[in-house]
Amino acid sequence: ASTVSTAQGEGVRLPSASAPGGHRFFSFKDFQDLSPTGYRGLLNQGATCYLNSMLQALYLTHSFRRAVYQWQHNPDVHPPIAQCPTAQLQRLFARMQISDRAAVSTAQLTKSFGWNDREVFAQQDVQEMMSVLLTNMEESGLSGCVQRDFTGKFISYIDFIDTPYARERVELFRDVQLTIKGTKSVEEALQNYVKPEVMDGDNMIMCEAIGG
Repeated sequence: ASTVSTAQGEGVRLPSASAPGGHRFFSFKDFQDLSPTGYRGLLNQGATCYLNSMLQALYLTHSFRRAVYQWQHNPDVHPPIAQCPTAQLQRLFARMQISDRAAVSTAQLTKSFGWNDREVFAQQDVQEMMSVLLTNMEESGLSGCVQRDFTGKFISYIDFIDTPYARERVELFRDVQLTIKGTKSVEEALQNYVKPEVMDGDNMIMCEAIGG
């Protein structure tokens, strides 16, 4: 055995009759001790830190993790396991829970997305990534979980001042786009988001019920 440094990091190269060249590389990362917390990390494939943060948040959403574990792959309905993101997410969550390694790989999950090296070395938008993953979960039969855990409701309303008339509309949402410039906290940004706005001048709204 010899200690070597490769693009995969520090590790050892061991004889292996079945490996190309007669040796196989083992990364030291694979043999790190587990964190005292009992949690496992996720290896960065290049520029997948945003994906790893999202996956850790999903893993720690216990009701979602439970739903993913209860999901069953149906070869008559779902893509083959290697190309099925839900199946690969299920396997990844299991490795994150029971692996004896300090960190586990997301490579099989990203391969199920159809990604290659170009995608894993390019920074992606985490909000868009979350939307794509949840849509896939819904298509795989986890729509109930997605609706329960990740979908909320807005009520947009118009109150015609000094009259008994009002309008309201209910809309579903999965994320909230906040204006954070000039605010001191997320709470303040949320308060600004729901702050009533007076519609006057050119912005006035017609109310047929009061004829003006």
